[in-house]
Amino acid sequence: MKFLFFILLFPSILFSQNSVNPNVNAFIDSLDSKINYFFVEKTHPGLIVGIKKEYIKYECIKADYYLSTDLYWEDLNLKSWKKSFYSCSDDNSIETNSEYLNFAEKHFETIRNEEVLKYQTKKDSVVGDIIYGGYKIKNHQATKNYVFRINSEMNSKNFEDFYLTTEGDNINFDHNQNLRLIELHNLILNQKSE
Repeated sequence: MKFLFFILLFPSILFSQNSVNPNVNAFIDSLDSKINYFFVEKTHPGLIVGIKKEYIKYECIKADYYLSTDLYWEDLNLKSWKKSFYSCSDDNSIETNSEYLNFAEKHFETIRNEEVLKYQTKKDSVVGDIIYGGYKIKNHQATKNYVFRINSEMNSKNFEDFYLTTEGDNINFDHNQNLRLIELHNLILNQKSE
């Protein structure tokens, strides 16, 4: 029975370290195996997006959500790059600031060992053998999946944007805001707003 359990878990482990977009995976496969990279894949359930026909570069990915991916890497000449992929197209690679990949490389071990905690409104309580917790959820929340390959080691982390917010009752808010992963996430968000 243990063998069957492993088979059932393996596809989810494998999937979490690949992009949903096969064009992202093909591009990553074209990079030299010595190159460190990370990407953040954003999914937005239920979002309707209009796409002009001239912007469609390949067959659109069929999904119940809008998908976009930003890939960051440094080439063998030590230039830093970013390439964005969407459900039906991608942008040209652009040279970018090295701080994002440098941050990921410097804090990779910490990021591997930390977890973004769910939006929790009260501490868990134990009654007998049952653990009761108070969690707040919202449907159709945007999700981020960060995937890292640093020095040939793979790791992925995902979370809902809602986990990073508070309406005054998220007891995990401070914990989440102090994570290195969220620091990287905020660096990227600040870059986009400039």
